[in-house]
Amino acid sequence: STIASPTGVYTGPIFDCDSHIHESNYDFFKQYLATDHQGLQAQALAKLAEINSREGAIGAGTAAPAARSPELTIVSGRAGGSGSGHVYQRGEPVEVEVRIAGNGFLYCFMLDDEGRVTQLFPNERRESAAVRANSAIVFPGDFGFRLFASRRGTTETIACFSSAQDLGKFALGRPVLLGDLQTLKSSLVNRVGSDLRMGVFDVKVE
Repeated sequence: STIASPTGVYTGPIFDCDSHIHESNYDFFKQYLATDHQGLQAQALAKLAEINSREGAIGAGTAAPAARSPELTIVSGRAGGSGSGHVYQRGEPVEVEVRIAGNGFLYCFMLDDEGRVTQLFPNERRESAAVRANSAIVFPGDFGFRLFASRRGTTETIACFSSAQDLGKFALGRPVLLGDLQTLKSSLVNRVGSDLRMGVFDVKVE
């Protein structure tokens, strides 16, 4: 160990292997006991505060910006990847592709014609919401479920949200609930704040 004293720095052994005071350390202990430790501590704390203040001023202008929610878009999984312009037949299979511009966490939901909000992503086959920049996720893909246009002829909605925060496997606490798009968005904003990006795909039916 190293101990500071008024006459310098002592780096030798304080105790020998038998845990007795070493004879050569007698003078050191006399100096150590006579030292104004309280005064030395005050000087050391003042010097530390000076260093912290100087380093804080240097780093103040170079602090890393807070993470932001990545941009996202939702397009048809059909050839050409159009937006919500495609009109489906009743009961027609639906496929969409979600494109994410940056690293973040993705949550996708289906708002069906019975007023249910079902979380599509994450799911049982992909429990993590983490996504990488410039990636694309296709629904239903190989997630083990299928999507169909409303057999009632009602427009349904697929809504995805990106966030810089991880909300866990279920963003709203459970996989299925009742509500509309505004309720869904408000519930998520209450959890992560206003920095939330949303993409919407309307499944229009003839």
